[in-house]
Amino acid sequence: MSQENVEIVRELIAEFAKTHRAVGRLTTPESVWDMGTFRGWPDAPEYVGPDGFNEFFAKWTDPYEDWDMDLDDLRDAGHDRVLAIVTQRGRLRETDDWVELHFGLIFTLTAGLVSHTEAFATGAEALEAAGLRE
Repeated sequence: MSQENVEIVRELIAEFAKTHRAVGRLTTPESVWDMGTFRGWPDAPEYVGPDGFNEFFAKWTDPYEDWDMDLDDLRDAGHDRVLAIVTQRGRLRETDDWVELHFGLIFTLTAGLVSHTEAFATGAEALEAAGLRE
């Protein structure tokens, strides 16, 4: 099941990278996007369901004219969890300035769907929370 979970998360991230929208067919209806573990996030600690995720993402990307994301690492974290390390890049509105952020996500799956995602400000924090090493 763990490799299946990794492939589900890979598909979710790939589809999200194209659409920049919640991927409802790969998440539970009440899936939680958890920013409570992300140092410095000034808004709500949790967003529920596809609408909640889309609300979060609109706030996350509001400062940017252009935004994209690459998957750097994806691995089984045990206990129906998958770790992803990603890099995002954004061009700030009305500037030529680009910023980059490397961060980590831990996805929890229930019955083959993502039910909870924790965001971490760094990949190292996500690795530590998952009990994994670089």
